[in-house]
Amino acid sequence: MRLYACFAILFLSLLSTSCYTQVKTMKTADKKALNYANEARISMSSGQTDKAIEYLKMAIEIEPEFIDAWNTMANFYLYKNDMDHAMPAFIKTIELDPKYDYSAYILLARIYLMQEKFDEAESTVDKLLAMEDATAKQKKDGTQIKQNCVFSKDAIAHPVPFDIKNLGTTVNSKYAEYFPALTADDEYLYFTKRDNTTGHAQEDIWYSRNDKKGGWLPAQRLGETVNTEDGNEGAHTISPNGKYLIFTKCQSPDGMGSCDLYISKRDGEDWSVARNLGPNINTGAFESQASISGDSKTLYFVRAVSKDNTQIMYSTLDEKTGFAAALPLSDAINTEYREQRPFIHPDNNTLYFLSDGHPGMGGDDIFVSRKDAAGNWGAPVNLGYPINSSGDEGGIFISSDGKKAYIASERKGGLGIDDIYSFDLYEAARPSMVTYVKGTVTDIDSKLPLQANIQLFDVETGEKITTLTSDPKNGFFMITLPVGKDYMYNVSKDGYLFYSENFSLKEHDAIKPYNLDVALSKIKEGVSIVLKNIFFETNKAELKEESKTELDKLVDLLTKNPMLKIEIGGHTDNVGADADNLKLSDARAKSVMAYLVAHGISADRLTARGYGETMPIADNNNVEGRALNRRTEFKVTSK
Repeated sequence: MRLYACFAILFLSLLSTSCYTQVKTMKTADKKALNYANEARISMSSGQTDKAIEYLKMAIEIEPEFIDAWNTMANFYLYKNDMDHAMPAFIKTIELDPKYDYSAYILLARIYLMQEKFDEAESTVDKLLAMEDATAKQKKDGTQIKQNCVFSKDAIAHPVPFDIKNLGTTVNSKYAEYFPALTADDEYLYFTKRDNTTGHAQEDIWYSRNDKKGGWLPAQRLGETVNTEDGNEGAHTISPNGKYLIFTKCQSPDGMGSCDLYISKRDGEDWSVARNLGPNINTGAFESQASISGDSKTLYFVRAVSKDNTQIMYSTLDEKTGFAAALPLSDAINTEYREQRPFIHPDNNTLYFLSDGHPGMGGDDIFVSRKDAAGNWGAPVNLGYPINSSGDEGGIFISSDGKKAYIASERKGGLGIDDIYSFDLYEAARPSMVTYVKGTVTDIDSKLPLQANIQLFDVETGEKITTLTSDPKNGFFMITLPVGKDYMYNVSKDGYLFYSENFSLKEHDAIKPYNLDVALSKIKEGVSIVLKNIFFETNKAELKEESKTELDKLVDLLTKNPMLKIEIGGHTDNVGADADNLKLSDARAKSVMAYLVAHGISADRLTARGYGETMPIADNNNVEGRALNRRTEFKVTSK
């Protein structure tokens, strides 16, 4: 029995050796077969893939065991995305010589995985892992494929809700449309379109407006300040307020690498000439696929770091110095494979992205990661099947309310090469709830729009969330904010008294926008302004810490207008004794005056007076009215 076994092993070894000696390569194949193989390479170099494959078939017909021709043909079919023909060619390559090219195992296993033939994929990888001289990288790739097989089996057995809908002919065409991005109010949809209407295939940025009926108006191409006649522009992000467009431009004369990120600012209906974001963002490498946070303080994008590796980078914005030098996201997000197409939701804490490095369905899958209270990114979660499939997915965009997702996909029943689709995102994959706050700034007398500076703060922490500017042509501004918090803001413009207010989104319906329309008064005698973000301890004149932001704004106004003199007035509701209310209001007015003097404002420019309950501005018979009557205001006495 033992002798028979040894003989059998020896026989098989000799048979294998004799088989390998019959394998033909570029050094040993018939001359005519070699000529066909060389013709195939020439044809492939000129883009004639089908012709190249025919030459290889002719070479193999002459030399059936021409391993170089089989392996090359397998890769050519793979290039064509013809998996049904690539698969047997790789199988033949491995049969002819199991040690010829270990990458054939990886590619064959990935084809099996793509076709959901998980047992065959794992078996192919096991053969590779048994090869002692396979490289560490090859074994790591093989192990990853096995992990993807395990994940895929479970994901297919437990599908997530997915009912996808085409956006229709006003957006999609027979060409390719992709990279959907919407403003926070869902008013504008921007996307990249690749067509040949200019005479050759190129990418441009297009947009469509919401038709208010559940659809989209006919799409239009953005103008020449963004798109060029013969260049490629796309892979973009739109800031939630619709004011800034950051996009990719390739092979540009002012570029720093093959593709760079550029920015254009919207002014009314016009876009400024695009500007390169500079060396803190762009390098000699490939930079693309930007996404800007809801507060416009952090830019996420993709940078190529090697042939097979792209990483998601981020850069924070300083209001004075611009974007800081970009850094890669943590290893929780980036792997040594490909991470791309980041989308940061307006909640600023939920990141969606593509990866083929985390366990998934086998290709580029969509993942979500959430930032914790310490600012660290959590472990990515695969969005599941059938949102992710065995092929490569496109990027994803999530509406500000977190309920609707937009993707680009090449699928059966579409209108063109790639179409843009939407679907309702299942609850577990949604971001935190946010809403958008929008309004206009106007002159209180002329009613004309104003370009003004708007600062927004978190009431609880006093932290400034962001600074934005209203549009000079229509006075419009917009920002996305997480619900469940209290906010305060001030609006200022040179020559005008600032306006302040606070509001709560703790009980606000995220579906509905919060409207803040502001009318500014020019600085002139007799005009008074309520300081709505001045807070005192109950029945006391002691200023609360959260009043500092408002008080500093008043200091700034008085500093910039050195001739300005004001009266600070304290007011109460009618609860309590008249004398007590008068005393309290006077003490509170003097507390505000004391703060201003302590911060450099001359006392001879200030007066403080308490009015008690004598000058109500609302009904004292209800809670809301009494709250309005308890106020601090200032009046211009001289300018």
